[in-house]
Amino acid sequence: MFRLTVQLIISMRAVLAYAPSNRLMWHLRRRRGMGAALIAVAVGAVYLLAAATCAVLIDRGSPGWLNVLVLLFIWNALKLAVTGPATLVASARKWLAGRHSSREAGSAGQGAGGNVVSLHECQPDNVR
Repeated sequence: MFRLTVQLIISMRAVLAYAPSNRLMWHLRRRRGMGAALIAVAVGAVYLLAAATCAVLIDRGSPGWLNVLVLLFIWNALKLAVTGPATLVASARKWLAGRHSSREAGSAGQGAGGNVVSLHECQPDNVR
């Protein structure tokens, strides 16, 4: 029984890895950037539109199994609504850290006397 449960979980994970929202989430985790985050928010809006459409269809007498789709669409929309702004925050932090480190590297060579000279250049030739 345990072996069957493990095999079922592994196969479900393999199937869910190719779901569109999970592929987008993987892409967001792999590549941080404003463009990818905006795409995630836009796709989340499309999921909300699909959920609203299914809800209207259910009210007009469509089959009840569309309720499952409504839940799925809302879950994916919430998932992307949280991940999109989180990706923006992470990319902003990365960008600010890069600017901070480049400023430190640029200002490290500027002291009170101008350019920094290494000790190797100050030693006479016979001391080496």
